[in-house]
Amino acid sequence: MGTEARGVAAGPRLGRHRLTVDGRRVSVAVGGRGLPLVLASGLLLTDRLYVQTLSRLAGAGFRVVAIDVAGSGVAGDGKGLDEYGRLLGRVLDELGVERMVLAGHSLGGRLATELAAGQPERVIALLLVDAGVGAPWDTLVRLVGYAPPSVGVLG
Repeated sequence: MGTEARGVAAGPRLGRHRLTVDGRRVSVAVGGRGLPLVLASGLLLTDRLYVQTLSRLAGAGFRVVAIDVAGSGVAGDGKGLDEYGRLLGRVLDELGVERMVLAGHSLGGRLATELAAGQPERVIALLLVDAGVGAPWDTLVRLVGYAPPSVGVLG
């Protein structure tokens, strides 16, 4: 039985792509037409977690751009969260997204906040869902950076 037969409207499919931006591999899912709605997902999450909702939004007047930004800022590769916030902006440059509604979940919320603070003229609205922002989060990230195995303990 198809989704329409069960009373659930099927949305447009999101096309999945891999980009290399500034030497970093980034996965994106794009679909729909209209006002760009950009989602930065949380640590260890991908757009696949949100695919049903994103597909519906893509069918409701939004050009959905879901970005799984490379790295986490805690991977010990010398890159900080501000670096990944800039990477998010560079990915959007590559995709030709100039102005957007920007949404971020968890770590993606931190990256979205970094982008919005650094380039406020690009952001029409900022939506944060359980975002990793503020002094307690920064302290936690520093602790994990000093002792990466502590992620398992904290989880």
